[in-house]
Amino acid sequence: MGTSEKTSKYVIGSNRGQLLEDSAKAVAGANGSSVEHIEVAKGQRSRRDRVAAHYRRWWLCHLLGVIIFLAIFLPVFFLVAFPAIVQRMVDDTGLPVHAGKLMNPTPDSLEYSISASLKVPAPFTVRLDPLTLHLYRTQQTPEQAYVGIPFPRLELKGNSTVEVVDATVPILHKADFTKFLSEVARQRTFVLAAEGTTTAHLGRLKAKLKLDKKLELNGLDMFRGFNIESARVILPFQKDGTNLKVVLNIPNHSIIALQLGNVTLDLFSGDILLGQVVVYDVVLKPGNNTVNGDCRIDIKSAIANLVPILEGQRKALSEGNLELTANGNSTIYNGKHITYFEDVLNNINLKASLSIIKVLIDTLRGLTEGGKGLGGILELLKGDGFDDIMGVLREALKGDGLKNIINGLGTILKEVVGVEGASLNDSLGGSNLEDVLGGLKIKDVVGELKKLDLKELGLDEILTELKNSQS
Repeated sequence: MGTSEKTSKYVIGSNRGQLLEDSAKAVAGANGSSVEHIEVAKGQRSRRDRVAAHYRRWWLCHLLGVIIFLAIFLPVFFLVAFPAIVQRMVDDTGLPVHAGKLMNPTPDSLEYSISASLKVPAPFTVRLDPLTLHLYRTQQTPEQAYVGIPFPRLELKGNSTVEVVDATVPILHKADFTKFLSEVARQRTFVLAAEGTTTAHLGRLKAKLKLDKKLELNGLDMFRGFNIESARVILPFQKDGTNLKVVLNIPNHSIIALQLGNVTLDLFSGDILLGQVVVYDVVLKPGNNTVNGDCRIDIKSAIANLVPILEGQRKALSEGNLELTANGNSTIYNGKHITYFEDVLNNINLKASLSIIKVLIDTLRGLTEGGKGLGGILELLKGDGFDDIMGVLREALKGDGLKNIINGLGTILKEVVGVEGASLNDSLGGSNLEDVLGGLKIKDVVGELKKLDLKELGLDEILTELKNSQS
């Protein structure tokens, strides 16, 4: 034992106190969970401190990085991204056209009016600088505008109306414009192609954009539904040669109103020209248009071609009708020929059916209207109307006129009476003669005829012509 104590005195560190590790273990042994929690908390605070210390030390570098990023991003956004967004927004929106007008035509210009709508996504408000919208044909390569429509400054918010009213525009390319009008007149639908460039403003931001739209609209469809509603002979004939008054129905299946002016139509039976119809101050509004026309039938030509005319009308005559064809001859506005309308209308054939008996009834009704009754007819035998009738008869008796009339009447009788299934009611077209003739009493007719001086009527001249034609 003594030896051990001596030995321990000379051992290094034998007099040190209890080591810290042993002390920590002792404390941990007493309250281990508390120490671990304190150590974890000290670790979290140190990470935040390290981050804060990093930014306190390197803040200038990070600021420079943000500035460099914005210097790159903002120009890209303003010069590339924003214009692309605006352009995409315009490309994706429709441009429905609600109405249009082509008015006051001249050989080189006309007035355009158009109403359309353009939708901008909410809640944006977009302002467009004034622009010229060029119209072109998609079939034309390269594209070339036939007119340019000026639009004012526009402010668009939500579903906005875009309008141009009575803008006088020059025709930039007449050949293309004529082709476009031909497509409108002939087709059931046509394409209206338009393009223009402008600057769009969204708040303080602005961008160049291109408006390029192709819109499908209803066309005139060859004026489908065109018809001669009524016709009546007028006596005496007018000084300009008008001998027939007609009422026409000209449909406009499009949404575009067209001002044509004075339109002259050639009237044919088959390939034989019968005369012309002149319709004054024509404005074709969308829908059906009822217009009055002055018809000038070439009686001399009609009598000379009576046989081929009636032969070509066999089927129509069996139903008491005449089948007629009209096409354009001239279109005049303010005394000037509008050639781009003429080039279109002169190449369109309009077919119509005309009831023969209805013409006769309308003629008699016109002569007896206003309470004139039989007196209206007898007045013609004392005035210029009778001279016109005599002139027609004299013309008819010249040359082969009488022969043509007789042959023609034979054709009519054969077609109207001889065709299987034909009837007088068919020939009358359902018209009621009593409506017109019911007021004419036989007693009155005979009494009025007795008052006529037959010598004054010049019937002896007609009989002489008839005798000469037979000899």
